[in-house]
Amino acid sequence: MKIRKLIDKTIKSNHNKSNSSLVIKITNDLMNKGFPTYLITDELNKIEFNDDSLLLEKEFNKLYKKYKEKYPKEELKYQLTNKLYQKGFDKEKINRVINKIM
Repeated sequence: MKIRKLIDKTIKSNHNKSNSSLVIKITNDLMNKGFPTYLITDELNKIEFNDDSLLLEKEFNKLYKKYKEKYPKEELKYQLTNKLYQKGFDKEKINRVINKIM
C-alpha cells in the first residue's frame, strides 16, 4: 500500500527523532498529502517502533555537554528534562536516564 511505503520512507529518513515526534511528523505529512486520518491511524497501529532509549541517552549526553558549564546542578537537571521533553521523549524515561547518569 502507498501509505505504508511513505511511512517506511519517513521512518528511515528520520531515524534521529523520538517515537512520539516521528508519529506526529508521519501523521502531518500524510494528512498534507490528502490521506484520511483513519487510514493513517490504521497503518501506524500496525507498526512496531524501535526502542528509543539509545537515542534518548545520546541526546542527553549531547545536551549535558552543552549545558553543564552554564547551569548549577538543579537548574541543569530542569533544563535537560525540559529540552528532552520538547524533543518528544517520555517523561518517565527522561527521569530514569537523568537519575541513572547524574
